[in-house]
Parts: sequence; structure tokens; C-alpha cells
Amino acid sequence: MAGPPLSASFRSAYRLFWRLSSSAVLHKKSARRYLRKMYRPIFDAGARVTKELQEHSGEAALKKQKEDWLKIWNKRVDGTLSLLFSASKSRGLPHRLFYNLNYFVYLARRRVAYAEKRALRWKPNASPAEYARKMQRSKVQKEKLDSQGWNALSEVIGMAEGRDNVSLGRIILRRPAQKTKVE
Repeated sequence: MAGPPLSASFRSAYRLFWRLSSSAVLHKKSARRYLRKMYRPIFDAGARVTKELQEHSGEAALKKQKEDWLKIWNKRVDGTLSLLFSASKSRGLPHRLFYNLNYFVYLARRRVAYAEKRALRWKPNASPAEYARKMQRSKVQKEKLDSQGWNALSEVIGMAEGRDNVSLGRIILRRPAQKTKVE
């Protein structure tokens, strides 16, 4: 790891997030894993800006901009940690929020995995034109789902995050690694 280590307060907030994310979803392994994957990009961004500030010795305006971003980030992380804490203490609305977020991430990952699995299925009877038509239809359906469902939901999440100074995570879908057979 190059450069100075992250500050103790940043590491402490990240460790606290790990403990609270586990207790907020009743220590269920899959839910905990999805929740941590959702929040990983947010902590990565905070760590990147923190390291840049520690190593930065240039322009004052750029440093001021990064410090302001980090203040907002810290405020959102504090709000998120308090929301996670209340979700771990009671089984009310905060707990249902994280339960539903986990289910949402699970469905998004399953949809990507299923689409890739279905696209890779070989049908010896299908003509290339039929295959192209089917792929085009699938692409149109996916774009329709993205424009109607995912974009609207991301707008609602963005408004909630802005109003309440919390962060509800980011979904980063990576293509699963292809399993190869070793002969």
C-alpha cells in the first residue's frame, strides 16, 4: 500500500460500519455480503479523497473542494451509521429498509447472471437471423426495464439521500467470472 495509512477515524468508521451492517441484517451471511458490497464504492471514494488530501501539496482551491466533499461525505456516513444502528436495535422501518435493499441487490445480481447464462446457451437448430432477432428483443426489453424501473428507483434513492444526509449504497454489477473446465 503506497502512501501514508488512512486516518484512525476513517478506519474506525469503516470497522463500525462492518459491525453494524452485520447486526442490522441479523448476521445473515448473504445479506451482510450484499450490504457490504453496496457500500464498498462509497468507502472507496472516501478513502481515495482522504489519501489525495494527505498527499496533496498543490492548488489551494482544489484542496478546499476536496475538504468540502469530505465534510459532506463524513456527514452522510454518520447518518448512515446511525440508520444502521437503529436497524440493528429495532426491527422497524430501518430494518425493513436494509432488508429490502438487500433483496433489491440480490435480484439485480441474479438478473445479470441469468441474462448472461441465457445468452450463452447454444441452440443447434436456431438460425443466425433468429438468434440476432432474439438478442435484439432481449436488448430492447432490458433497456425498457432500465428506463422505467431502475432509473426511477435511483432517483427516489438519490432524493432520500439528499434530504436525510444518509447514503444507501451503490450497486456495482460485475460480470461473474467464467468457470472453465480443466481437462
